[in-house]
Order: sequence, then C-alpha cells, then structure tokens
Amino acid sequence: MEFDKDTSRKVEALYLTPDVVEQRCQVLRALQLREGERVLDVGSGPGLLAYDMAASVGRVGRVCGIDISDDMLAMSR
Repeated sequence: MEFDKDTSRKVEALYLTPDVVEQRCQVLRALQLREGERVLDVGSGPGLLAYDMAASVGRVGRVCGIDISDDMLAMSR
C-alpha cells in the first residue's frame, strides 16, 4: 500500500491522539530497551515510535525504521 502526502499527514495526526500516544508508551515500557541496544522498527510509519526508542537506546544504540511508503519515511526523517 502506498500513502500519498495527504494520507501520510492524516496517519501522523492519528498517531498523535492521546490513545495512540498511550499505546506507544505501553510498547516502550514492554520493550524495556537499554542503552546501546539496536532496534529495527518494521512498518515505522511517521517514525514516532522509532524516535522514542532512539531516546531509550541512547547515542551508542541504533534504531532503524523501515516502511513500505516513501512518503511515511520522508516524514520520519
């Protein structure tokens, strides 16, 4: 499935709703990421979870987000 820029923006807005933000926090708690770990975020969408995971793994860790949509990847950068 390919998202155009308008659809990608709508998806990003959905990812910023309180329910989805809370879900992202629950995922982060469940992952229990530690500094220095490497993470692959498959289907990363606008990259909000990848951004949060990057804060958890720190400067020595790495997070790589991949998505089928070029427009979603562009938003995550």
